[in-house]
Parts: sequence; C-alpha cells; structure tokens
Amino acid sequence: KDRNPVVRATILGSPGQVELHLSTRASNLRKAEDSLDLAVEELVGALGRDVYTTEGLPLELVVGNSLRSHGWRIALAESCTGGLLASRLTDVPGSSAYLDLAVVTYSNLEKINLLGVPASLIERHGAVSEPVALAMASGVATRAKADIGVGVTGIAGPTGGTKAKPVGTVFVAVTGVGGERAKVFAFRGERDMVKRQASQAALDMLRRILDDHE
Repeated sequence: KDRNPVVRATILGSPGQVELHLSTRASNLRKAEDSLDLAVEELVGALGRDVYTTEGLPLELVVGNSLRSHGWRIALAESCTGGLLASRLTDVPGSSAYLDLAVVTYSNLEKINLLGVPASLIERHGAVSEPVALAMASGVATRAKADIGVGVTGIAGPTGGTKAKPVGTVFVAVTGVGGERAKVFAFRGERDMVKRQASQAALDMLRRILDDHE
C-alpha cells in the first residue's frame, strides 16, 4: 500500500524460519514509529499464525513463556536430534519451571526399555515412523507424569536413508493437552542442518498447539 514514509523490508532466511526486518525514514521519530507499527500490523494480519514474534524473541523462549503461562510441564524423547530440542529449551533461564524430563533414546532397544514403545510397533513400521514418534511422546510423558510429551525420530544422514524414507525424513509427535498430533517433515541439508530444522519444527508445532489453548 502507498504510505509516506515508505517502509522497506529486508528478508533474512535461515533453516526453519524467515526474519523480516523493517526500516523507514521520516521527518520525525513519531512518524517513523507510527509507520512501522502500521506495517507490522499489516504483516501480522497477512501472515497470521506463521508469525511467532514481533520482538525478535527466539522460538524456544516463546514456547517456554507459553508453557509457563499455562502452568503445563513437558517431557521430551529425542532420537535423531540428539538432545538439541532439550538444549534449546534449557537455554532459557528458568526452564525448570516447565521442563520435567528429556531423554535421548537413540537405539531401538532403549525406545522399548525406557519409553515403553512396543517392539512390534518398531518391527511393523520402523523406528522412523509416525506410530513410533507418537509412542515415544506418550511414553516419556507417562514416565515423567508431564502434561505434554514430545517425540522426535528421523534420519539426519548422511547415511541411513531409503527410497521410502530418504535422509531428512523426520517425524515429530506431540501428545497430552488437546489429544495427539504427528507430522512428517522432509528436510534438506547436511546432518547438523537437518537436526536444527527438526528442533525448529518441533518447537513450532508446540507453539501452535499451545496457541490453540489461549
């Protein structure tokens, strides 16, 4: 839309997120602030729930603040992300207020022993599958007596992929509040990038579920 002063946007993309940085020039500070506020309002209106902050907050802090405000506690079961999701959540000071338990069950045996994932489920669907991700989430939540459980399982690469499940295939599941949800993602990039994108996807999935209960 035409406006005076003109607002310009710089787009910065990174794995799992896109940042929009707005700037403008005006004859005075008040006019510049009003113009930027209007631009932010229009962008949020257009992008909707895809916007998780207008203040530059990291996603793990947004999720942590939401968990804290709801008074809910969370437990994590990670495989391909190797604890990255837990690391990001605990980067936030005071995260003990909502994080109960985080485990890395890398082997099938520990998925069975620690989380109670049925061996038959792994045999039937494979460790990288929606049913196993859901069982991981449910199992860790049950063990911790947490309100929400998260399960992440996938193939970070560079080996281990198949035609049916190529490298970058990741299943994220969330159980507890609001029932259960699971989603499969197809990420690209090197191993560390797949892990980063998987942790970002899990946090964003959590954010959207928590937003549903505002």
